Amino acid sequence: MARSNAKTGLAWLTLTALGLFGCAGPSDEKNKLAATQALVAWFDAAGAHAETGAAMPNCHLFGLTAFSDASCLDMVTHAAYVRPQTRNILEIKRLACFGEGPKEICGDFMELRLSGEDHQDRSIQEVAVMKQDNGVYRLYWYRSDLLFTTLQQRAEEGELSLADRRSDAAEARLDAVYTQLVERDPGIYQFVPCLEGKVSTSTLAGALMEPDQVRSEALEERAESCPKRLCLTLVGRKVAALCH
Repeated sequence: MARSNAKTGLAWLTLTALGLFGCAGPSDEKNKLAATQALVAWFDAAGAHAETGAAMPNCHLFGLTAFSDASCLDMVTHAAYVRPQTRNILEIKRLACFGEGPKEICGDFMELRLSGEDHQDRSIQEVAVMKQDNGVYRLYWYRSDLLFTTLQQRAEEGELSLADRRSDAAEARLDAVYTQLVERDPGIYQFVPCLEGKVSTSTLAGALMEPDQVRSEALEERAESCPKRLCLTLVGRKVAALCH
């Protein structure tokens, strides 16, 4: 029953599209209808894939390469979140080129803007770009409110993960250098690695030092003028003594 409703909704989508370009020239109207029908078929296959595990519809390889933040599965999955019978085409326009900067490619494109609702009755905006190759339109790019949210969350999580990796790498590098310092001069052990705190003129105790020039005696002298605890960290390849 669900698939029947989906097909009914997609058939209506094609009919509403016809009303949008009824005054277009014969060639332009033909191309817009072809792009719409190709998108309708893609939406139908996306819904079937989500509901029954049917074969996933294809996405244009060049589009996936240029806009790699979303995979074909991402686009198929998020398109299936929208109830087909609620979709309405708001605008169809021909594009000579699509993308910006190094991602821009020129050719025969159709951009379709749609509105609909997801299965929780929330209003959803969608944009699909179809590219024609050898007389056949294929989905080149698809985004929706839901997919944009997913990509934004994924990017934020990626930034946090990268920051964590950088922090872990910096800590591992400091541990390795500190171990070498203590092995060469056991007296340095009394000055622990800095676990927190930034290097600044107010916290830096003396000049930066090459690792092979660090001596416990020199650190003890710096510690005498430090009312707090003296700890060691790295600034690039050099060792810094901080007063914390």
